[in-house]
Amino acid sequence: MVAGTMAYVCILSCGCTTASKDLAYDGAHPLIRFSNNGMLFSDELVTPARAVELLEENHIPHDATIHLLVDDDYTDRRSTWVFQHNYLARAGYNRSVLVTKRKATSKVVEGSQATGVQKSPAKPKIRYKKANE
Repeated sequence: MVAGTMAYVCILSCGCTTASKDLAYDGAHPLIRFSNNGMLFSDELVTPARAVELLEENHIPHDATIHLLVDDDYTDRRSTWVFQHNYLARAGYNRSVLVTKRKATSKVVEGSQATGVQKSPAKPKIRYKKANE
């Protein structure tokens, strides 16, 4: 009895239990990425068939939009089309979107600063005549 309890406590404390990690799968966090090195699923190099298996293993709903990140220097555009139509669509994932990394730059501009909201010039009012005028 004591040995069984000790084994149970040892198994729990050693980290043998698995916890499922939540995956974000929106436009800001694409699950699948096409790079010149290959196809990546959450930064893990996979085959197209394995990527579909991982979608199903992580319980991604079939009606969810799957965002496919395409690197800027990626050259094989045909493989993204083949993956969308031959792998995702056959598995029931009919909503897939190709996305690229968003780029935003900003810089401080010296000189005049905006000191309030500028009003747009007033537009002349249009008056429509009635039929009897």
